[in-house]
Amino acid sequence: LSKLTMKAFVFYQQNQNCNNSEEVTRRKIDQMVAQAKEKMAKGDKKGALYAMKRKKLHDAELAKIENVKMTLETQVINLESASQNKDTFMAMKEGKNAMSKIRDEVGIDNVDELM
Repeated sequence: LSKLTMKAFVFYQQNQNCNNSEEVTRRKIDQMVAQAKEKMAKGDKKGALYAMKRKKLHDAELAKIENVKMTLETQVINLESASQNKDTFMAMKEGKNAMSKIRDEVGIDNVDELM
Protein backbone atom coordinates (compact mmCIF):
# COMPACT_ATOMS: atom_id res chain seq x y z
CA LEU A 1 0.00 0.00 0.00
CA SER A 2 1.16 3.50 -0.74
CA LYS A 3 1.83 6.00 2.01
CA LEU A 4 -1.28 7.96 1.04
CA THR A 5 -3.42 4.84 1.20
CA MET A 6 -2.00 3.97 4.61
CA LYS A 7 -2.69 7.49 5.88
CA ALA A 8 -6.26 7.33 4.58
CA PHE A 9 -6.67 3.95 6.30
CA VAL A 10 -5.40 5.39 9.59
CA PHE A 11 -7.87 8.28 9.27
CA TYR A 12 -10.64 5.78 8.51
CA GLN A 13 -9.79 3.75 11.63
CA GLN A 14 -9.75 6.88 13.77
CA ASN A 15 -13.09 7.91 12.31
CA GLN A 16 -14.50 4.51 13.30
CA ASN A 17 -13.17 5.06 16.84
CA CYS A 18 -14.92 8.42 16.89
CA ASN A 19 -18.15 6.78 15.72
CA ASN A 20 -17.92 4.33 18.62
CA SER A 21 -17.21 7.12 21.10
CA GLU A 22 -20.07 9.14 19.68
CA GLU A 23 -22.48 6.24 20.12
CA VAL A 24 -21.39 5.67 23.74
CA THR A 25 -21.68 9.39 24.50
CA ARG A 26 -25.17 9.55 22.99
CA ARG A 27 -26.23 6.63 25.18
CA LYS A 28 -24.84 8.42 28.24
CA ILE A 29 -26.80 11.55 27.29
CA ASP A 30 -29.98 9.51 26.98
CA GLN A 31 -29.25 7.95 30.39
CA MET A 32 -28.77 11.37 31.98
CA VAL A 33 -32.09 12.60 30.56
CA ALA A 34 -33.84 9.47 31.81
CA GLN A 35 -32.24 9.91 35.25
CA ALA A 36 -33.30 13.55 35.38
CA LYS A 37 -36.90 12.64 34.51
CA GLU A 38 -36.90 9.85 37.06
CA LYS A 39 -35.54 12.13 39.79
CA MET A 40 -38.04 14.87 38.94
CA ALA A 41 -40.88 12.34 39.14
CA LYS A 42 -39.65 11.43 42.63
CA GLY A 43 -39.40 15.11 43.60
CA ASP A 44 -35.59 15.14 43.73
CA LYS A 45 -34.94 18.46 41.99
CA LYS A 46 -31.33 18.60 43.10
CA GLY A 47 -30.62 15.13 41.73
CA ALA A 48 -32.38 16.02 38.47
CA LEU A 49 -30.33 19.20 38.18
CA TYR A 50 -27.14 17.22 38.77
CA ALA A 51 -28.13 14.72 36.07
CA MET A 52 -28.78 17.60 33.63
CA LYS A 53 -25.39 19.12 34.43
CA ARG A 54 -23.76 15.78 33.65
CA LYS A 55 -25.79 15.65 30.43
CA LYS A 56 -24.40 19.07 29.51
CA LEU A 57 -20.85 17.76 29.98
CA HIS A 58 -21.61 14.83 27.69
CA ASP A 59 -23.17 17.23 25.15
CA ALA A 60 -19.89 19.17 25.09
CA GLU A 61 -17.94 15.93 24.63
CA LEU A 62 -20.26 14.94 21.79
CA ALA A 63 -19.62 18.27 20.07
CA LYS A 64 -15.86 17.67 20.34
CA ILE A 65 -16.21 14.20 18.84
CA GLU A 66 -18.28 15.58 15.95
CA ASN A 67 -15.64 18.24 15.28
CA VAL A 68 -12.87 15.62 15.28
CA LYS A 69 -14.88 13.50 12.84
CA MET A 70 -15.34 16.48 10.53
CA THR A 71 -11.61 17.22 10.67
CA LEU A 72 -10.77 13.60 9.89
CA GLU A 73 -13.18 13.50 6.96
CA THR A 74 -11.67 16.72 5.62
CA GLN A 75 -8.20 15.20 5.89
CA VAL A 76 -9.29 12.06 4.02
CA ILE A 77 -10.79 14.19 1.24
CA ASN A 78 -7.59 16.26 1.06
CA LEU A 79 -5.45 13.10 0.92
CA GLU A 80 -7.57 11.64 -1.87
CA SER A 81 -7.37 14.91 -3.77
CA ALA A 82 -3.59 15.06 -3.33
CA SER A 83 -3.30 11.48 -4.57
CA GLN A 84 -5.37 12.33 -7.67
CA ASN A 85 -3.21 15.40 -8.27
CA LYS A 86 -0.07 13.26 -8.03
CA ASP A 87 -1.48 10.70 -10.46
CA THR A 88 -2.45 13.46 -12.89
CA PHE A 89 1.00 15.02 -12.62
CA MET A 90 2.70 11.68 -13.24
CA ALA A 91 0.51 11.05 -16.30
CA MET A 92 1.31 14.52 -17.66
CA LYS A 93 5.03 13.92 -17.03
CA GLU A 94 4.90 10.61 -18.90
CA GLY A 95 3.07 12.31 -21.76
CA LYS A 96 5.72 15.04 -21.92
CA ASN A 97 8.50 12.44 -21.92
CA ALA A 98 6.78 10.50 -24.70
CA MET A 99 6.39 13.68 -26.76
CA SER A 100 10.08 14.54 -26.23
CA LYS A 101 11.09 11.07 -27.38
CA ILE A 102 8.90 11.37 -30.48
CA ARG A 103 10.33 14.81 -31.27
CA ASP A 104 13.86 13.43 -30.88
CA GLU A 105 13.07 10.51 -33.20
CA VAL A 106 11.39 12.76 -35.77
CA GLY A 107 13.66 15.77 -35.34
CA ILE A 108 14.56 18.35 -37.99
CA ASP A 109 17.82 16.56 -38.73
CA ASN A 110 15.99 13.31 -39.42
CA VAL A 111 13.48 15.11 -41.67
CA ASP A 112 16.33 16.84 -43.57
CA GLU A 113 18.04 13.49 -44.09
CA LEU A 114 14.82 12.02 -45.39
CA MET A 115 14.30 14.84 -47.90
